[in-house]
Amino acid sequence: MRQYVRYENILVLPNTIDGPDQQAMRDALSTSMKVQFQIADYEAGSSGGNASEDYINKGTKRILDLMHDLELGAVASMMANRDLRDDAMLVIDGSLQFRKEVLDRNKFPIGQLGNMVGVSKSFTPSQPVAGMKGGKHLGTILQELEFGQRTPVFKAGDDAYAKILGVWYLRIRPRQKMSSPLAGVVKVEVLANGSETDDGLNGDRVDHLSALILSERNVTPYGSDNRWANHLYPIHLTESYLKSGFLSDVYFKGLL
Repeated sequence: MRQYVRYENILVLPNTIDGPDQQAMRDALSTSMKVQFQIADYEAGSSGGNASEDYINKGTKRILDLMHDLELGAVASMMANRDLRDDAMLVIDGSLQFRKEVLDRNKFPIGQLGNMVGVSKSFTPSQPVAGMKGGKHLGTILQELEFGQRTPVFKAGDDAYAKILGVWYLRIRPRQKMSSPLAGVVKVEVLANGSETDDGLNGDRVDHLSALILSERNVTPYGSDNRWANHLYPIHLTESYLKSGFLSDVYFKGLL
């Protein structure tokens, strides 16, 4: 699968810096670091916060969009090479809910996410869960999960995802051995296939995927990653492999 790994050195700047100055900064970095950078900018504007928050939030969003472009490109290549199939699914570290603008820009039909599973280590536990009596919050439900148990499947997402995305939560570590109530719980996202759009995700399929995810909880990265309780070991290894190819902080500190 290494043929799908791709690194890009991208310098993301606010559009308040004009083109010639952006190019000059890119050239200076490329010369100093002996590494070629691409330039991308983002609209600074105003988001209601202070100027610093505005730049950080919008800059981060732009970087994530560019990362998602690379991810969707890799998925498209895997599908073209038949490396992604009904019997060979891909686990995404995080949500399957790519922004509509990103999907449209890459001409990526949402249905092509069907052979992918999103597994998130973190999520918002304070949200209410539709259909639960008394407006029970998600965090309350998850605290009651025992090792190996999952929640029912909930509908989630907005826009194009509203009718086809199913979400459930799975406890992959014994709660008695966790340092906090939600440690050891992961969020799983899958798109509905065929009749599941109307009838809901097939229970056997959800149980099968849950069992596969549960089987990947060990070996744990305990001691080497603070997120170990919510981590799947193959994802930990993949992260470690990718980070080994990042530019060192020393490169950037040398420019200060």
